[in-house]
Amino acid sequence: MSRPGQTSTVQKPRRERRGGAGRLALSILLPLLLTLGGCLYRRPAPLSESARFQLTVRELLSEDQTRATYHEMRTRVQDMGPEVDAVLLALARDRAVNLVVRSNALVLLAERRAPGAFSVLERALRPDQPARLRAAAVLGLQRLLAVTPDAMRLIRGALQDRSRTVRLNALTALDVTDVETVRAMLERERDPEVREVAMQLVGIAEARGAPLATDRRGALRTTSSALDAQIVFRPAQADPASGLALGDLRLELPGALDVPLTSNARAMGGVVPAFFSADHAQVVFEDDGQIRVIEIPTRNIRSVGPGIAPRVIPFSNSFVFLRELPPARAAPGDEMRYSVFRAEFGGGAAEVIGELRATIPAGAPPGYSPVRRMVVAETLDGSVLRGEGITTFLLPAISGEPVRPVAFATTVAAPLRQSGAN
Repeated sequence: MSRPGQTSTVQKPRRERRGGAGRLALSILLPLLLTLGGCLYRRPAPLSESARFQLTVRELLSEDQTRATYHEMRTRVQDMGPEVDAVLLALARDRAVNLVVRSNALVLLAERRAPGAFSVLERALRPDQPARLRAAAVLGLQRLLAVTPDAMRLIRGALQDRSRTVRLNALTALDVTDVETVRAMLERERDPEVREVAMQLVGIAEARGAPLATDRRGALRTTSSALDAQIVFRPAQADPASGLALGDLRLELPGALDVPLTSNARAMGGVVPAFFSADHAQVVFEDDGQIRVIEIPTRNIRSVGPGIAPRVIPFSNSFVFLRELPPARAAPGDEMRYSVFRAEFGGGAAEVIGELRATIPAGAPPGYSPVRRMVVAETLDGSVLRGEGITTFLLPAISGEPVRPVAFATTVAAPLRQSGAN
């Protein structure tokens, strides 16, 4: 309390004085902070055209093969210019990219036959790479088979991969001439599905002219289950130099007596001139220079006419055979000419569909015939006859609905009958 006549001074609280100072500081700093914040914030810089292109390709490649849009993606990438190849190479090599994108990039690189495609596929097939990438690399190498022979070398090596998917992809790429490779694989393969696919491929190769396997008794026989018929050739004479063998040809039927076909069969290099029809109900075979067909359920045999080296046209009810044109020459280096005939398993006269030429290779022993070892192979143009020293012959396209192979049904034995030529 002040005394009378004395002026009173009121003391403001210390907290109030501090608040005023804080407000003053804030009023000074706030504009500075706002200015500084405006300086620090920047809108993202727009992506370059190249970066946008890379993101577009990467997004397209994220489509899995199981999706309906996968083929649309492939078409869009295939339609792009050569500038996409560098992007595909970078994505295939980048370990930070997901495996779907990298796998698709590998296959597309091969389809486009881009520079550097083979080397990146070879690298992706190494054991330390993910299984999905190795499987895609095999699919990519299939697209390069016409470009480099090294592609098939890598595919054959993939048959020993630890991944069953990789091994299955490798099997589907093999050719008729790889039948021995598949047989060697079967000896070590333990996976039931892989074994089943390999057995089917061996059967297909044999049906197209590949050599048959020799059993423990020295006979050549087709590959089949115990419930199916087998074509069996038992050699009586053999010439190791030419690979020519003469002997007995017959059908072995499960639960029934054997059906003799001829005792004058000629096999060359393990190739036996006898083949099942697609439905396994008939067999076309060569008998001492004549082409014959047997109907297994009835045992009826009909003669088609003179000829050698019958082969079945895949997925059809037809077969072809050859008839040598004069002059007949058999010296090394000589060119031999053959008329190619087509006939139906169902009957009817054979018709000429063209001419095939073959050259006996230098150093070939007497009795060697290149056409006896020819195979039926597949190309982009269709099925062809081909072989060493043979001019590739394009077989006629299938007309109508293709015939699909079916399992052979065992039939009751019937007497063997033979009819005359049609």
